[in-house]
Amino acid sequence: MALLFVGLGGYGIWWFLQPSAHAVSERLIRDFAQITGREVSAFRRELRGVRPPAKDDGEATVAALAAIDARAEKAAAAVRAHTEAVRDKLAELNIPLGTQRNRLKRLEAKEEEAKDMIARAAEEARARLRDKK
Repeated sequence: MALLFVGLGGYGIWWFLQPSAHAVSERLIRDFAQITGREVSAFRRELRGVRPPAKDDGEATVAALAAIDARAEKAAAAVRAHTEAVRDKLAELNIPLGTQRNRLKRLEAKEEEAKDMIARAAEEARARLRDKK
């Protein structure tokens, strides 16, 4: 009998302390913002490694520009993958439709913001390469 009360008490505490779906969805969006921020920072660090060629070599410049484009695409793909993962997790939550729509709008806005930051950083790196000619 005591085991039954302990079990029910444990379940009651677990039920009371578990976060609500609303709080979980908010946490997902905030975590996504942090993750995309880290992706953009990592992309910017990678761009620091792209150096203009020492000589006025057209092929080396083209290769450096291609490396920038490849890294930008890789970073954008990582952001898209994180977005899809969060979308899937949001779909599993039992939250009101209005809340879910709000979370998805915020998710899309943060995704676009991260992609824009990646595109701007890539364009700045391309401009630095072209100016070094």
